[in-house]
Amino acid sequence: MSTAELKLQIFRQIDSLDQKSLEKLHHIVDRLIDPPSNSNDWDELTEQQQQGILDAVEEAEAGYLVSHEEVMKKARTKINNAILH
Repeated sequence: MSTAELKLQIFRQIDSLDQKSLEKLHHIVDRLIDPPSNSNDWDELTEQQQQGILDAVEEAEAGYLVSHEEVMKKARTKINNAILH
């Protein structure tokens, strides 16, 4: 398969992806082109740990975050409820 044919096939495959899969692929390509500076640490992680980090980054980039203030508010509520009961 020529380079042009390979690029066309990849383009067609990418074009058929849903939003979530496209975001995952974008992240993978970003890391492939510009790998993290501490690749030694990354390489020492298990595949499951690496995937967990990649998933967390995707969620953060998609805006699925909880502010520090909200976490502290929930923690205080739980502590206060535990003390009162």
